Amino acid sequence: MSAPEDAGPPWLADFQRRFGATLRVPLDRSSGTLTASPALYDPQLRAEAAEANGDARLAVYNRQYWFRLFEVFHASFPLLARLLGPWQLNALTSRFLEQSPPHHWDIGLAAQGFAQATSPSLAHPAHRQALWLDETGLRRQTSGAMRGDRPWVPNSP
Repeated sequence: MSAPEDAGPPWLADFQRRFGATLRVPLDRSSGTLTASPALYDPQLRAEAAEANGDARLAVYNRQYWFRLFEVFHASFPLLARLLGPWQLNALTSRFLEQSPPHHWDIGLAAQGFAQATSPSLAHPAHRQALWLDETGLRRQTSGAMRGDRPWVPNSP
């Protein structure tokens, strides 16, 4: 049996897997700022990128990927973002994504499952209420778009 025509060459699939894993390395919060951790990147990818100051270039992609993910979560959970503040929501987002990394081409779907996974860790009832309200709004928006009630334009791959 032959591989599907759109599968691409094996070396490309391997590179995409390694590059994707590198992008998903969580940003380090220990210094009080969000910084990349090049030492945690795929060693082979680092070696291949070293010729062009690879760590710095990969760090740019890594930071931008995570900042985009944070934007998705802030937009999906605006009430919780206001109550917790961006730093705390980013911490919850990071913990969730370390356990459930996105695997869909549409980064907007990365927040699926966040409310169920995060609710038990929220001690304050107002935070859980905000999470529930945000999740309810998100489900309505998604289901309305699926019914054709609202225009929905997914992110392009």
